[in-house]
Amino acid sequence: MRNLPRNDDEYNELLARIVKGAEYLENPIIKPQDYKRGMALYDELCNIADKYRFGGQS
Repeated sequence: MRNLPRNDDEYNELLARIVKGAEYLENPIIKPQDYKRGMALYDELCNIADKYRFGGQS
């Protein structure tokens, strides 16, 4: 698992990356294996953002 952001600037960069990932995943012509890999990364990044935002470490 990736590290939590250390500050709000890194958190905002993480959010921008999540948005870019969502835009990528909306593409209906990406290959299924690319979608699966992209969705796994998207989920991981969202979990990291949630942990930073809500102060959880678990």
